Amino acid sequence: MEEKKYVAIEEKGGRRCYAYFIAISGHLWSLIAKEWWGTSNKMISNAYSMSATVKIFRRSAGIAVYELRHDDCFHFVHGCDLYDTYALPASFSSCDFPSVRRQNVK
Repeated sequence: MEEKKYVAIEEKGGRRCYAYFIAISGHLWSLIAKEWWGTSNKMISNAYSMSATVKIFRRSAGIAVYELRHDDCFHFVHGCDLYDTYALPASFSSCDFPSVRRQNVK
């Protein structure tokens, strides 16, 4: 029986598969979107848009972006936090976000 291998990066166009999480005070809180395909520039644009939205509801919130790699796990690649003078940042630089297996992202 041949095992089906998941392709994490498209051959044409270099698009990658991303998952977006809300991070509050440096902890993953909620999944926003999973398996969104796009380029790295589009991923950063999406993260900034989502970060602006979650800041409306919680000042210490930011967006953690994970990329699906060939080992079938999502790995942290980008943290987006719009700084505010009245709130603690999401602190992506001081956090060690874990890798997440694809089947556990729900």
